Amino acid sequence: MVPPFRVSPPDLASAVQAIGFPIAVRSSATVEDGGSSSFAGQFESILRLETLEQVEAAVRAVRASVAAPSVVEYCKKSGIDPSTVRMEVLVQRQVRPELAAWPSR
Repeated sequence: MVPPFRVSPPDLASAVQAIGFPIAVRSSATVEDGGSSSFAGQFESILRLETLEQVEAAVRAVRASVAAPSVVEYCKKSGIDPSTVRMEVLVQRQVRPELAAWPSR
């Protein structure tokens, strides 16, 4: 089962309230999982968020990761114009693992 999520929700507070905590904020860029390039690990993903303020900061960080120097360089090496890359964010309920440890902070 896929946990509840929203893609770039316009009303983040309502989305967070509907999804519940903990939350993961992940990237969804136009260049991810392409046929000729892979951006695995290039964009931010932020996990185990427990407050709206943390989610808001994570959304900003994930969106900003589209312009990270490493992303720009990888685009150039892959023949992609970095200015054409678009970023959306997935705001998703993070499921607590049943078999793996959930590290303490």
